[in-house]
Amino acid sequence: VGGALPLIYSVLGDYYEPRERGWVSGAISMGCGIGISIGQGAAGMLGPSFGWRLPFLVVSLPAMICAVVVWICIPDVERGAGEKLTLLLGQELQTVKNDARLDGIESEVELTETSVGEG
Repeated sequence: VGGALPLIYSVLGDYYEPRERGWVSGAISMGCGIGISIGQGAAGMLGPSFGWRLPFLVVSLPAMICAVVVWICIPDVERGAGEKLTLLLGQELQTVKNDARLDGIESEVELTETSVGEG
């Protein structure tokens, strides 16, 4: 599981916008903690009675089912799609900021020209 977490966060970065990534990362971390707790609890109950192999089987079956459901139901996303959207929105926001600055400069220039012309 430890090697999968960086991959999970990378893929989630493509599925979610930057403002949503914190919440999603928290949900994934919480799910990992809950899964580990359930797995250790199941192993602690089943292991002494049935041996060390059964807990691995019991824990791996739901994981396999979830993997197949994710594979079938969730479409692939273009790698870096979330970053392209962020860059695109960032460029648009920068353009709006620059336009606002230019509007302010033009207003100041008009005021200055009017003030100089009257004097």
